[in-house]
Amino acid sequence: MNKFLLSFLAICIILFTGCSEKDDPSGNNTIHETTQSINGKVEKGPFVRGSIVELRTLNADMTATGKSFTATIENNYGDFDFGTITAESQFAKLQAEGYFFNEVNGELSPSTIHLNAIVDLTDSRTVNVNILTHLKSERIVKLAKQGSSYKEANEQAQKELLTAFGLQNHSLKDASQFSITSGDDAAGALIAISSLILYNRNVAEIVEFLSQLTEEFSNLGTFRPATKEVLRKTRNELNDKFSDIEFNVRNRYNELGLDVTVKDLAFFFDWDNNGIAGDELESGLVNFSQTKISAPASGGDFSIEISSDKPYYLEIPESLLDGVTLEPSPGTITDSYFQDLYDGDYSPKAIKYTKSLNNNIISIHVDAADFYTSQMINFPIFNARGKQVGIIEIEQIGKSGVNPDIPNLGNDGRNFWGGLLRNINSANVYLGNRELRFFNDPNIRITSDDRFVSDAWNSFYSTINRLLVLKTADAYQLGVYQDFCNVHLAILYTSLITYWDGVIFFDEYNSDPMESMNRPRTSKSDIIEKLLSWTEKPLETFKEDKVVLTDANSTFFLNKDVVRIIRAKLFMEKGDYRSALPLLESVINSGRYTLTNEPLIRFDDKEECILATYISDNAGYSNTFTQNGIKFIESVTPIFDLKEIYMDAAECAYHISDASKTDKYINAYKQAKGISTSETGLKAIEDLRIKTQLPFTTPCVRRCGLGNNVLGLDNSTWYQTTWPIPASQMALNPNMTQNPGY
Repeated sequence: MNKFLLSFLAICIILFTGCSEKDDPSGNNTIHETTQSINGKVEKGPFVRGSIVELRTLNADMTATGKSFTATIENNYGDFDFGTITAESQFAKLQAEGYFFNEVNGELSPSTIHLNAIVDLTDSRTVNVNILTHLKSERIVKLAKQGSSYKEANEQAQKELLTAFGLQNHSLKDASQFSITSGDDAAGALIAISSLILYNRNVAEIVEFLSQLTEEFSNLGTFRPATKEVLRKTRNELNDKFSDIEFNVRNRYNELGLDVTVKDLAFFFDWDNNGIAGDELESGLVNFSQTKISAPASGGDFSIEISSDKPYYLEIPESLLDGVTLEPSPGTITDSYFQDLYDGDYSPKAIKYTKSLNNNIISIHVDAADFYTSQMINFPIFNARGKQVGIIEIEQIGKSGVNPDIPNLGNDGRNFWGGLLRNINSANVYLGNRELRFFNDPNIRITSDDRFVSDAWNSFYSTINRLLVLKTADAYQLGVYQDFCNVHLAILYTSLITYWDGVIFFDEYNSDPMESMNRPRTSKSDIIEKLLSWTEKPLETFKEDKVVLTDANSTFFLNKDVVRIIRAKLFMEKGDYRSALPLLESVINSGRYTLTNEPLIRFDDKEECILATYISDNAGYSNTFTQNGIKFIESVTPIFDLKEIYMDAAECAYHISDASKTDKYINAYKQAKGISTSETGLKAIEDLRIKTQLPFTTPCVRRCGLGNNVLGLDNSTWYQTTWPIPASQMALNPNMTQNPGY
């Protein structure tokens, strides 16, 4: 009886099993009816709301059973939900078709694509459809038809696919569980591969490329060499796009109300072509044993260690340049200009060195110096991605011995300085003309869109930028013009701060003028201290000789009197009149200049003129005169004139309560010019300045509190004694602030 019952139960079990399971022909898979709640996402960036997802059940050999289910994507995250379904097989093909968000260009697709996934519904309730599931789907079918079970086929296809992209370290997690929104390594891998397929392709080209990749991978378990080359070149093109892609992904999901993290995409590409993505990149900062070498004039050998097991390079690896269009490398200032900066045999000099990098040791050999002033040069270090990770600086002391005599400007130097003088002249013309209009009709108020104010501002900064080009070129060669350039810069900046207060300040050449002009203002006090430091050495080293204005060289090589005047004006702006007065008196008492009976500035009056912008006319300029066989353009306004020095000295004497000196300079001025004034003290100074049309009169009005007396200004209009930042500059520079009142 017991044997009979056991046999009967065994038969029943066999019959029951036969009703719910089917053996596949290969004997590797067993399919069975399953009831599951199925949901997931479709992401190529996310598919948009309304896209259709179809689920078709498959036999064990991955052929369709004929049964299908349909769901609609519910939102712009790409979410779909079939609800609870009963399928005759646990194997299924999901196919989604719809519009998608392109994470590379940050836009919605203009037409639809479809993506597939082959899945085992019993493995997980959540099944995602994405680029990876699509690429491996036909490979799974191929392997299943060759006799592999679904599990074996899926695992093999998964590993092969991720390995083809160098991402085998991320292959343990099934692609149907990858999601952009997860913020993990799987998300980074998905975005990286997706970007390779999307970049620089329209939707039709994306569909065609996906079809090609899917076909190749299904047959080979990898991609053909030619296709790998296409992917490698696309990787190179994407190298500078990762921050944009990250922004696009984050921005898209932020718009949808979801905060998404995107890992550094650079780590999901194979940069050194060793078959593994990301293993060649440092996760943090690169550590150098030192980043600056100080070499003696005799040169020497030096080494720098990079503390890392990652590869580094002295040049961008050539394999990273395929497919990339590089901008032409800009030449140095020395290459672009000034091969003939100096008069004589002075060819451009720079540090000469060689470098090599082996086993992360940088070896540097510096030749003996062939220059007199200290020089500095640098070179970059690149990682396997071709990105600069450090700069090595080499500074070398100039060779011993006395510096050569300061040479005159050569042909290139004279031509360049001649153009600069025209800029300086224009700046002073615009400034002077606006100031004359201001005093001739004080009822015409200055505004931020005043053309003369804007033209003066622009001319000053154009001149400063060009002057820094000259300074940089000299620094790369003999380095003998640095102090002269600094004093010329000090002249320009002194004009700017006395009329505009704090201004944009830069003291190094920048090939991008917009970057320089987008800086915030530097305070007047900080600029004054910088200019005073620039003029300390020239006060000791410049010559006492009078500047004889005959050619370009005579206007470039300044004397001590110019330095004294600049320092005096800076001290006056500080309110330090005791420091300013002795400097001005040194100029007056030098005997190099004499007041004449001419009430206004004369261009050919060399007795009073200390510095002017006389320019050799080699371009057919009009308004010229000839002296000693040399043709000159008349300067509309000398830069410094003895008349102004007398009035500045009188102002300083007044502020330190030295009435006798105040009267002395006022009376000497009136007598020499044959003019009179009923005013005394500061008012007399201002009256005489206006009558003889001296520059820098507006700053004098401001310093002396004479706005009401001279210009009819009251408390509400006193701001007019400081000029406005031009409206054009305010519009262009987001970091600029306007002066009060405008």
